[in-house]
Amino acid sequence: MGMFYVSSVVLSGITGFPLSFMMYAAHSPAIRPLFIPTLVGLASLSIAWPLTTVMALTRAKQHRFADHRAWMIRSYALTFAAPTARLLAPVLFLLTSDIVLAINVTFVSWPLNFLVAELLIRRTEKRSMPASVPQIAIAMTQ
Repeated sequence: MGMFYVSSVVLSGITGFPLSFMMYAAHSPAIRPLFIPTLVGLASLSIAWPLTTVMALTRAKQHRFADHRAWMIRSYALTFAAPTARLLAPVLFLLTSDIVLAINVTFVSWPLNFLVAELLIRRTEKRSMPASVPQIAIAMTQ
């Protein structure tokens, strides 16, 4: 399953990059500048998503499973960029009545997911760290 996931993400990243530019070009030249944030968001996601996934694969091959887990959390977070955008867009539209802002939410959807993943990773790491041994106890055992 892991190799299927990696292959799918890498293929999606490779195809997603040119598609982000095609989406941008599909708009009329008069309104294209309004959608530059969407272009940047989708193009950068198509680079970051496979990169995090390949990092996870590399860590698994190195038997560094704690690091593998962290990179997979990041990769999964980026996988859910589209659902996050689809959840945020209607809310933004209802709050602001600005359709361009609602569409451009893709620009922040994956960084927002990435931030949440990082917070989750840091919180988990903090909990799993052993309590530090006081220096005096170390000195007494020597």
